[in-house]
Amino acid sequence: MALYTRTLAHGTSAEVIVRNADGAFIPEVAGNIDYIFYLAWLALGNTPDVGVIPSNPTVIPLSDFWARFTSAEQTNIQNTAVLNGSIPTQLAFWGASNMVDLTAASTVTWMNTLVSSLAITSARRTTILTP
Repeated sequence: MALYTRTLAHGTSAEVIVRNADGAFIPEVAGNIDYIFYLAWLALGNTPDVGVIPSNPTVIPLSDFWARFTSAEQTNIQNTAVLNGSIPTQLAFWGASNMVDLTAASTVTWMNTLVSSLAITSARRTTILTP
């Protein structure tokens, strides 16, 4: 098994780099240290594994995650973000990798914050987090 896998992101034709050791998605951003290590690994003559993300992945593109919210919920989230600094911080974190893990503790905590702030309902939280 190689250190990395190149695979298609679910529902897209975009390739993503996955670090096999921990399943982390490596964004193809010039200044990203993980991407620099990946490029150096390739330069040494290594080849990544080729894989496929399962049909019901728990890690999805940020745009797909955001599309799960209604426009009213998106507005509520933006309004709530003004009052709660953890909301834009988590969005920035996801933006860096452009991927969201629906089962990650940080995602669940973020969604619970949205419920407690009345930006979304608990029923919608469950629906949005379902792979």
